[in-house]
Amino acid sequence: MQHYADNLFNPHWGEQLGFHDDEVHVAMVSQGLDEEQAKAAWAPFIDWIRASPANFTFSQEPRIGAAHARR
Repeated sequence: MQHYADNLFNPHWGEQLGFHDDEVHVAMVSQGLDEEQAKAAWAPFIDWIRASPANFTFSQEPRIGAAHARR
């Protein structure tokens, strides 16, 4: 929640976080950011998860990219 408040709670990000049993599902889109900026916004969270493999894992590797909205 702190990562969201610090990095994602702004006009660039939207969509959803879902909490199911012991998993968090993230499906977000951004507006006005390129791929490098989007990856930078998520890097602290991804690093935090990877720093505690006994407590947290990814069921799928994070996918962060950028494309034109028309695509």
